[in-house]
Amino acid sequence: MDFSRKVNYQSDFDVLLNLIGEDGKPVGYPDFDFMVKFECGGTYEVGQKGGVKRGVSEEDGKVKVVLNDHKLSPGTLKLVFSADIADPTYPDGKKLHVVPVETDVNLITEISEVSTGIVIDVKLPFSVAKEEPSGEESGDGDSQNGDGVE
Repeated sequence: MDFSRKVNYQSDFDVLLNLIGEDGKPVGYPDFDFMVKFECGGTYEVGQKGGVKRGVSEEDGKVKVVLNDHKLSPGTLKLVFSADIADPTYPDGKKLHVVPVETDVNLITEISEVSTGIVIDVKLPFSVAKEEPSGEESGDGDSQNGDGVE
């Protein structure tokens, strides 16, 4: 039985990228620079650099990509997710992570079965620490700083 998702190769379609950190937790929509290159007999690139989005948006904590006039060919869709993560140990101040992803999306010549609602998990080789709101205590009463101040 074929469990792939099928999209006519000439049709526009959209996907949601569910970014998962190395700790197994969802990353949410990234605040770092990234690029996504879709490959299938050609390439289609989208991403975010310096906060400027090109072909991507946030939807439900995921990266939404609309593949419009993509010019991809029939075959199995692949993608490469690249992320620039701040890291002062590198001369340019950032570390490049490249994640190739095999998908179960097939671009076909027949009628499409789906053109929206496709979710693709992207397992990243790093975790992203989300900043906690500052100036607020958790209020759980378990403070062990020993200074007696509450």
